[in-house]
Amino acid sequence: MLALIMLAFAFTVMSPPTVTKAAPKAEDDFTLVKVADGVYAAIAKPGGLASGNAGFVIGEGRCAYF
Repeated sequence: MLALIMLAFAFTVMSPPTVTKAAPKAEDDFTLVKVADGVYAAIAKPGGLASGNAGFVIGEGRCAYF
């Protein structure tokens, strides 16, 4: 039994560290372009995770998306 515990401990200590991948950032997938005052376009970069573009209109009240 002691041999099994020592073997399990050895595998735990000797195992390679877990590598975590950082979450993708918006800058990696989009280029934000100011079209006019309060109007922006998020243009997808080639090879990124995004599969389309987006537009944003920012005003005094509610925010509209198109």
